[in-house]
Amino acid sequence: MEAADVLLITFALAGIAWVLWQLNRLLRYCERRGWIRRREEGSGGHVLGSLSPLDEAINPSAQHVHRVHEHKNSKKEQDEEVDKALVSLTK
Repeated sequence: MEAADVLLITFALAGIAWVLWQLNRLLRYCERRGWIRRREEGSGGHVLGSLSPLDEAINPSAQHVHRVHEHKNSKKEQDEEVDKALVSLTK
């Protein structure tokens, strides 16, 4: 490798790092403004959001985990609705 190649690779890596840093700053700015939200831990997991029949057949315990996850989500939604109702009553 010649010196010019090493210099080119170095500048390319520095440029990529700078672009990623700027993207990080932009996304943090958008998050502070409330335009985007981070994904909560443990959310997602399935592309379609539900278990496929093949997954249920191969891994029956996954169905139980999916049901527990759905229950937690519904409980959280209920709590948020109650909080909104209480806030509206106090105004």
